[in-house]
Amino acid sequence: MTFGDISFGKIVIDKTNLTYIWPDAFAASFAVTKELIISSNPHLEQDNMYELMRKFTNVVTIAELHNTKMTMVPENAFGNQPKIRQLTIQSGEQSIGSHAFRGLSSLIGLHIQWNSLSHFSANAFSIDQPSSEELYIQFDGNNFNEHSFDTGAYVGINRPTGLGSYWIKQNNLFDKFRKVKCSDELKWAVCLLANIQLIAGKCPDPSEILPCYGCEDGFITCSGNENIDLIKIFDKLNKALDPKEKNFLTFEFNNTGVTHIKSNTFGDISFAKILINHTNLVYINPAAFSASHTVTKELIITSNPHLEHDIYELISIFTNVVNVVEMYNTKITMVPDNAFGNQPKILMTFNSLSASISTIMSCFICGLVSTKSAKLQRILHAINARDLSDDEYNEWLMFGTIVRNTRTFGFTIGGYAVFNKLTFIE
Repeated sequence: MTFGDISFGKIVIDKTNLTYIWPDAFAASFAVTKELIISSNPHLEQDNMYELMRKFTNVVTIAELHNTKMTMVPENAFGNQPKIRQLTIQSGEQSIGSHAFRGLSSLIGLHIQWNSLSHFSANAFSIDQPSSEELYIQFDGNNFNEHSFDTGAYVGINRPTGLGSYWIKQNNLFDKFRKVKCSDELKWAVCLLANIQLIAGKCPDPSEILPCYGCEDGFITCSGNENIDLIKIFDKLNKALDPKEKNFLTFEFNNTGVTHIKSNTFGDISFAKILINHTNLVYINPAAFSASHTVTKELIITSNPHLEHDIYELISIFTNVVNVVEMYNTKITMVPDNAFGNQPKILMTFNSLSASISTIMSCFICGLVSTKSAKLQRILHAINARDLSDDEYNEWLMFGTIVRNTRTFGFTIGGYAVFNKLTFIE
């Protein structure tokens, strides 16, 4: 017990020459720590790392990154850790063992992209406790193929599951995955208990969307400084695609010539991720992305100096979104009343207000708050993090980090619980 009775809400072990961490080193933190990051430790051994990670029973987020001796996710890698929501594994792992995630009953984001994965054992993604909450698995940038999955690799996942992988589209396997039915006999049971939602758009001819580009890769980008006709561009694409081909990975818009995005601009085309940054947009009609309202997982709106507060009308209609980022939009000086709608899957929302004004927030619990960052920092330091719920802790941690590190700071709103306890007033 290196740290005795001292506990930590967040633990970061980064860029060290550690060769071993005693499993009970952080004993006082096992029921306290909410976030655990272990990154760039070239000498830590795999067995030691997983023995340590599974001790944290109250953790919400784990990131295991760039630890070169981590070559696989072993069998029963994680223990009974029912509060983990987001798990990132990116150290070049080559395989995933049986029942690796079995005790992660609340997991909604599994990020295992950019490894060297080439083998998945039977029951690799099995989770013991069923859930109606969707799990999104992202595994781009790996080495697997249709022979990499043992029989029953996806058996027992026990929840609706979304799958993000450009490899699926690249190998023309969309139809195969959509038609397949779950069975223990299937080598490649990507149907995920018949609940899988594939993100695999298609572009028969890249010229269909010029001057936008990239649709042949599942990513559509619209740049430049000309006032392009988005409705005309995407009407052509809608007509060229079958319904099952209209789900794209990403839409990025950084064109400076367009000032308005109109209703139903994209028709039946949907995007799992939407980025709107460095534009001269004045208004985005809330119905512009109508086909994406239940599909989009990530929404990023940054550095758009002319967008007004009504951007929240757009943000609030994405009912399946997990991550929202609204930053450096200089005309947005407050979070309005009832800014967010019924968005139960949002884990974190970050809003950056203008540096030239005092922070003014219309929050759900305390009306208008107007104060300076130094005062807020003192108040945040006075809060006992141990007494906070998981959701409150996420708010406290993010708010404190922003106030401490930047001149401008934001306000986060936990998306899967009523925000009803934290008040930042003197």
